Amino acid sequence: MDQFIYKLQLENKRKEKERIEAHKKLNKKEEEISALTAKLALIEGRGKEEISEEEINSKVNEQTLMLKRELERKIQECQKMANEFVEMERRKMEERMLQQQREEKYLNSI
Repeated sequence: MDQFIYKLQLENKRKEKERIEAHKKLNKKEEEISALTAKLALIEGRGKEEISEEEINSKVNEQTLMLKRELERKIQECQKMANEFVEMERRKMEERMLQQQREEKYLNSI
């Protein structure tokens, strides 16, 4: 039972690290998008009229939203995998307990 709990704790720590890493990546991507958008606006502004701050913010927000959706999808995927792992380990534990009960009954009947 303690081993099962230990495995779950390790799995939760791993998932938390993955979540934190994904958030860091999202923040980096948001910064990259902002920098690239500003650079694009600067380049396009030389030949055309300046792009309004609203347009830049709109594009940045659109890209940020897309990245956030992807992050949420990945987080849900990780949560699903964790739940499946917990369920699988629970079933294994139940099977072990049933096997031990059968063995105990057998030994008691002898």
